[in-house]
Amino acid sequence: WLITTTLAYGVGSMLEYEDILSTGQTQLVVRSTNYLSISMGEGVNFVGYFQPLWARPSDFRVSAETQVRFPATKSLSFVLLVKYLYDTVPPLGVQEQDLSTILNLRANW
Repeated sequence: WLITTTLAYGVGSMLEYEDILSTGQTQLVVRSTNYLSISMGEGVNFVGYFQPLWARPSDFRVSAETQVRFPATKSLSFVLLVKYLYDTVPPLGVQEQDLSTILNLRANW
């Protein structure tokens, strides 16, 4: 039983422009972007980002997505996808956190 595991990490900066239609507010900011990806075999994948503002590190965003595949038969599998978003200073009317789960049926032929 050998499972190939892949790990990737990245660091950078990004220029972000936001135009919030509901309030008419716009902003141009610079964020650090930190990326982590882990894949284990063909069944488990995780990707996460941590993105603080350079000028105000307490204002940050986190996003994470995990996908797990459960084989049902040789050609069918269930795929569970979980997405999580968090923003310490969300725009007006936007929730601080969001969590979604999706269950897919995948067919391979």
